[in-house]
Amino acid sequence: MTKISKDLVKGSFILVAFFGLFNLLNFLFQFAMARKLSVDDYGILAALTSLIYIFVIFAETTQTAISDYVSKEKDKGKVKDILLRWFSKGTKFALIVFVFYSIIAILFSIYAKIEYPLLLLNGLFIFSVFVIGITRGALQGEKKFFSLGANMVAEATIKLSFAIFFVLLGFKVYGAVLGVLLGAFSGFLLSFIPLQDVFKSERKKEYEANHKNYLKPAFLITSIVFLMYTLDVLIAKIFLDEFSAGAYAIAATIAKTIFFGTLPVSKAMFPLSSSEESKKESNKILFSSIGVILVLVLIALSLFYLIPDLIIRIFSGKIINQSVSVLFYIGIGIGLVSLSNLILLYKLSRGITKGYGLLAIFPLIEIILLIVFSGGIVTFARTFAIVNAIFFIGSIFLPYRKV
Repeated sequence: MTKISKDLVKGSFILVAFFGLFNLLNFLFQFAMARKLSVDDYGILAALTSLIYIFVIFAETTQTAISDYVSKEKDKGKVKDILLRWFSKGTKFALIVFVFYSIIAILFSIYAKIEYPLLLLNGLFIFSVFVIGITRGALQGEKKFFSLGANMVAEATIKLSFAIFFVLLGFKVYGAVLGVLLGAFSGFLLSFIPLQDVFKSERKKEYEANHKNYLKPAFLITSIVFLMYTLDVLIAKIFLDEFSAGAYAIAATIAKTIFFGTLPVSKAMFPLSSSEESKKESNKILFSSIGVILVLVLIALSLFYLIPDLIIRIFSGKIINQSVSVLFYIGIGIGLVSLSNLILLYKLSRGITKGYGLLAIFPLIEIILLIVFSGGIVTFARTFAIVNAIFFIGSIFLPYRKV
């Protein structure tokens, strides 16, 4: 086994372990909310969570870009300079985005039937996502996988604890959102601890020209992936009836454990592939990662196909036939998103970004087809799977060559 393969196995194992715990805590959060909230209220929470996922695009893009930079830069003084400059820009940009979000939220409140103050509270999450990806990207780039995983577990623990506390006090969806906010900001503050060696070093000015060129494809690719697995819940909330939207949201939340369960493999692969000069070795990393993800996806889909009713009943504490009928189809769609994400991250790590802008067509296709086939929850779920099959094929051919 080559050193790179060993690093991939070690990094993947550490992140899979921590992400497993992280996802378990997030699952317990959704589990508790599904049981304590009505189906309609859970549909609202799922829509708000999907909006949060859209915000997370910025955190994931930043984390990916910073990880790529840090994995190649050995001078901690230059790393410190980049991080501090990104913090300054991130907070300013967050304020601008929040203002625009506050305006758009007025329309969303009307069409999605969600209280405007609740949407504003949810919008505060914007301020955390524009900065937390910076420190986590540094941890990932330095291959401090243990610290990265521990930080995410701490965030999820705080979120779960406070959300349950506030919901039990009677704050319902407001309480769940408060828990999410407290967890996110706590995770950001705690992420500075393992980076003391960077922030204590002498700051050295670094030029960002090449880094900015990299950021554009990183942002778009990350955005596309997140939109492909979040838009369905938002569209369902608008075009399906209240109960069906809630039932779909419950099944979608369970299915998305596939994406988050396989994400550690992609995150461990990225800095290893990015820092590897040999194309042959980087290809080995890719194929090893695909194999691991395929096994995890097939295990999940087998469970979704064989015992969907038991899974839904355990998760929600209710018998929801509509959720049972769509779980497997949504799982297929999410599994394909997971594989697409891995392939696109690999291409990004190798600088294969020619034609990346063409990827923007896929979220548009998803929006159009889901709206057209929103007449029933099963048809809606099958359409979601088909759209992501198209996206998977597209990720293989786009971007198409190194520049």
